[in-house]
Amino acid sequence: KIEAKKDITISQHAMHCTTITEGNLIICDQMKRTGTLTGGKHVALGGVQVVTLGAASGVHTYIHAFTGLGELMQGTLNLSKELDHEHEQLMKVKDAEMKLLQQPAHKRPDELIERLSWTKTHHFERIAEIKALMDSSASELNTLYRRYSIEVFKNSFPGAHCQIGDTSIDLTNEYGACKMVTNGKEIKLE
Repeated sequence: KIEAKKDITISQHAMHCTTITEGNLIICDQMKRTGTLTGGKHVALGGVQVVTLGAASGVHTYIHAFTGLGELMQGTLNLSKELDHEHEQLMKVKDAEMKLLQQPAHKRPDELIERLSWTKTHHFERIAEIKALMDSSASELNTLYRRYSIEVFKNSFPGAHCQIGDTSIDLTNEYGACKMVTNGKEIKLE
């Protein structure tokens, strides 16, 4: 069992073992000619790069890359909830403003009108901030989907269970060089 706070780099083989890293898991030499990941369980906060994944015998190999995706998705969900809350508050302010405008002009306190106007402006500004954060988060997420993938430089064999974030795929066929990437809904082999 190998655990690391940063990248784990093995130049030859990781066979029937457990690796856990808060970085990337890299199983290959500098020339990308040797490096086999066969059997065991392998978890990486980042991506995984190997020359050969699994074995022709179909030995079960479990890989979970981009384990940090759940946290990022939770952050996006929290922003979405906050956006909904801001919209609700804005509607309440608009309703109060409409009720105030239905009153005769001499019964409308200036300080209340001013406070409602300021509150409405505040909610509009906060909504704009949250939307900008959500756009930035979506852009960052698309970049990370490409970066935190499972990349195989030579062969991948049946028996490998590959998970990226919350999406997974079981390899049932043999593939040559490929890159497994997720879009948050499914894993695609490129």
